[in-house]
Amino acid sequence: MPKRRESPQAFSSMAFVPPSRPAFSKRQNDQLGRRAEAWCRLFLRLKGYRILTQRHRGERGGSWGEIDILAHRGHVLAVIEVKARRNAASHDLIAPRQQRRLIQAARAWLSAHPQHAADTIRFDLMHVIHRPGLWPSIRHISNAWQEDV
Repeated sequence: MPKRRESPQAFSSMAFVPPSRPAFSKRQNDQLGRRAEAWCRLFLRLKGYRILTQRHRGERGGSWGEIDILAHRGHVLAVIEVKARRNAASHDLIAPRQQRRLIQAARAWLSAHPQHAADTIRFDLMHVIHRPGLWPSIRHISNAWQEDV
């Protein structure tokens, strides 16, 4: 028995379903990321951290990635990845490839700053949910992953 082909008229009655979230421009997403990083720096300062650097790229142009925030408290050096979103539905994990790149970035930074060689390195994730007109929701996940990736 031959396959039945659908006519083009059959598809015209199908309703268009818009995407679940509106598309934002690269500029808008970059602005959201910068605001989220500023909120995270304030949040960390209030928790007693000293911000050592932000948006750090390596000398070779950062081919291994970018450290969003590098903070220090006591003998702990926290390498922090910031994830900014407009809704609470999307919860991100850091992909293993990105984890390796951040580990390489942290090693490169440490080699340039030997005074922190004795500190314990910790990889954190800060998840920021930005809702216009409201305070952002910030979740700090300490030790989000280990260096043995």
